[in-house]
Amino acid sequence: MRLSGISYAEALRAFQRRYIIEVLAAEGFHLGRTSRQLGVHPNTLTRTTHDLRINVGEIRKNRPEVIRALLTA
Repeated sequence: MRLSGISYAEALRAFQRRYIIEVLAAEGFHLGRTSRQLGVHPNTLTRTTHDLRINVGEIRKNRPEVIRALLTA
């Protein structure tokens, strides 16, 4: 990653985004179960998904297509 010019902050954000999406998918996009699995308060998860521009409602509607797009972004 460093060789491709990605900053630490960008790499961290990309990791967080991918990790949260994968846990959301594993928990059926249920924020309460996902927050317990991640060990964070549900409000923290909601705020983090907003900050990372993860639209859980949109993912629920179009799971396969949206997940693929999010994980490759």
